[in-house]
Amino acid sequence: MTYDIYFGRSPYNLKKRASQRTNRYDPGELEYDTTYYWKVVARDGKGGETEGPIWSFRTERKPNRAPNKPKSPDPYDGKTNVSIYTTLEWECEDPDGDELEYDIYIGKSVWDMKLVKRGHTTTRYDPGVLEYDTTYYWKIVAKDGRGGKTEGPIWSFRTEKKSNRAPEEPKALNPYDGAKDVSVYTVLSWICDDPDGDELEYDIYIGKSRWDMKLVKRGRTTTTYDPGELEYDTTYYWKVVAKDGRGGKTEGPVWRFTTEKKPNRAPNEPWAPNPYDGAKDVSIYPTLNWKCEDPDGDELEYDIYMGKSKWSMKLVESGVKSSIFFGNVYFLPEKLEYDTTYYWKVVARDGRGGETEGPIWSFKTEEMKKIKRSKLVILVDTSHGNAKFAGGTLLKSYKGYKKTFDWMEKELNCEVIYGSIKNLNSSKYDLLLIADPQSGYITSERNKIREFVKSGGNLMLIAKFRSYLKINQILYSLVKYDIFLGLDRNVVRIIVPKNNAHNFSSKVIGYQVGKGKLVVVSDFDIFSNLRNTELLGKIISWLRE
Repeated sequence: MTYDIYFGRSPYNLKKRASQRTNRYDPGELEYDTTYYWKVVARDGKGGETEGPIWSFRTERKPNRAPNKPKSPDPYDGKTNVSIYTTLEWECEDPDGDELEYDIYIGKSVWDMKLVKRGHTTTRYDPGVLEYDTTYYWKIVAKDGRGGKTEGPIWSFRTEKKSNRAPEEPKALNPYDGAKDVSVYTVLSWICDDPDGDELEYDIYIGKSRWDMKLVKRGRTTTTYDPGELEYDTTYYWKVVAKDGRGGKTEGPVWRFTTEKKPNRAPNEPWAPNPYDGAKDVSIYPTLNWKCEDPDGDELEYDIYMGKSKWSMKLVESGVKSSIFFGNVYFLPEKLEYDTTYYWKVVARDGRGGETEGPIWSFKTEEMKKIKRSKLVILVDTSHGNAKFAGGTLLKSYKGYKKTFDWMEKELNCEVIYGSIKNLNSSKYDLLLIADPQSGYITSERNKIREFVKSGGNLMLIAKFRSYLKINQILYSLVKYDIFLGLDRNVVRIIVPKNNAHNFSSKVIGYQVGKGKLVVVSDFDIFSNLRNTELLGKIISWLRE
């Protein structure tokens, strides 16, 4: 017998697979879980043939095999300096060709790995931003969906050290760049961030020039700084250098601001009047003195009001300035009336709108005194001074001087004697007149002058001083040669005319320095003009009183 075997997956498409004499056939390895159809045709070799029925059978289900172990990790096991933005990758296969899913575990310890993703379908996973300079452990569990599961080994890697980024550029908050009228007590402030979140420190530089800023504070940990009291009306430049403590440093731009103008404060109230308030028996040639200060140090000017009633005071002088030599002083141009009460006040002005009115003071002048002598004996020194006056020759012949002295003898009942100080008799003369001293030079016979003044005699100098400096030279000479310095009650008066180049305005300047009396008559173009102004008459009257 011979058998033809037909085999296939469809009863309608059976194919002859073999022709054999045995009744046993091996179709080879079949596919799992598949239905097969087959039949046998028997032939006897003599033409006899019989076809059997079509049979079928279904193969067994395929037995599942677990996935292979995950391998080829990226980052590789033990890798260092891994980016904090890394992606985890691996390889894994299933021996049955099943599609796989993965459970992913990550942690900072092999004993504390946590499931971060279940049922992941690819071999690539993004864990997000990791921490710098940290060791991570991870593993993959592969599953084939048919109960097959394989846990991979534990791998590790270490992330990169944090790469430092410099702080951002500081930005000024207060004062803003270019600000004006800023308080002198302002506090500087700014903002600054660090991209890595580092704590920042700041170096602060300040100066009055962008090229001369000085470090005023190092390592400031806050974003404010108090520079203390600044100067008024001044432009300041400043900058901030931010440091993150890990080598990162950013220098901010140079900012500037201008402080407010100094607010003006009015002068203090005038005080310490002389004559003192309520004074009596005051000379009819008084010199008014007072004290006054300005809290801002401004130079002051004064308006002087005076009258016989506190309700009828009038402005007698405006813009009076303090003198370096004499201080705050006002010299009355005319004598006052005897036995009269006067009221006066001072208004101080600082030239910047500040004004302070002082209190009203008063004083009462002396009663009129009788002239004790009817005649003055005046010695005109001819022993020194300009050489042309030697011996008094030119002095006598000079019309201007001669007319004056003649007038003095006639109108003032004086006796004028021309002679030398060398023969000075202290008791004989009432007034010693030195004419035309040279630039403040005092005669070498100053001991004679000193004795004359000490004994109560009066000294008068007549000079053409063309500047205030010359007057100072004269006074300096007198002090230098001790003619009156250190004595008990000197009254020094300097008389100047209205046409003086330095605007002394015929004021009498007086102060106490010793016992005798000194008079300086200055800067007359023609000496004979003295009698026209009556100044000399006032001087002589004063001396006689």
